[in-house]
Amino acid sequence: MPLIIRSRADDDLDALVSVLAESHRTDRYPLMGEHVRAAWLIEKGSPAWVAELDGVVVGHAAVAGNPTEPLELTRLVVSSAARGHGVAAALLDVVERHAASAGSSLFLEVLEHNSAAMRLYERRGWLAASSAEVDWFGPDGPRPVMRRYVKP
Repeated sequence: MPLIIRSRADDDLDALVSVLAESHRTDRYPLMGEHVRAAWLIEKGSPAWVAELDGVVVGHAAVAGNPTEPLELTRLVVSSAARGHGVAAALLDVVERHAASAGSSLFLEVLEHNSAAMRLYERRGWLAASSAEVDWFGPDGPRPVMRRYVKP
């Protein structure tokens, strides 16, 4: 199965929203259902890349921030069917090369329930830097724990 990583194009967004919807159902990423939309993918992060496996869009990653400061890896998502084919690793390779070429370090934030993602980052040398409860749901709602990782 040929895997291709390329820059995201506007006509990728419908396929990426489908990948995002599946991820929301299976992995609770994004955590809030209202984020399963194209605008959420593009509002934070540029440049952005997609992964294609056998011509089908199966993943996405983006970078946000100013290259004079640490860049944020954001909106990394891979379809369930594409897992185990090196898609996340290939997307991370592109993001890490991009940051290195800009002379910048990287950070990311991941909710603590996403243990598979945390294991992936740790295997690739990302370091856990901090964690904190987030209050996205107001004072009476759940308070998930967000972990911050850095890639020196």
